Amino acid sequence: MRGLVVILEELEQVPDCRVEDQSRLIAYLVQRAEEIAATNESFRRKLRGGRWEWLYSFMHHWLAAELQRTQPAVFRHLPPRFAMGAPAPRRARTTERAYLMDTSG
Repeated sequence: MRGLVVILEELEQVPDCRVEDQSRLIAYLVQRAEEIAATNESFRRKLRGGRWEWLYSFMHHWLAAELQRTQPAVFRHLPPRFAMGAPAPRRARTTERAYLMDTSG
């Protein structure tokens, strides 16, 4: 469950990406994983083997598809490779942005 929360926390770092009803999205991702695990031996084997980075990528993919279907405005703000498992880039804190923008030399 913590992995799902991490994925949703990544979305909070994307500018203009305010996800509605996170608990519904978590329930959707859990249900999706359970449905696939119930019918797909290869999927179950990878989970038993501890291939969590693999599951993490799939969760990104499923989440992006669900956001495209239910919250297209949020989906449009996702980084291009998010649906392929790439984490969302961290948003710089205000002090970091100020430092990066300082051109006084």
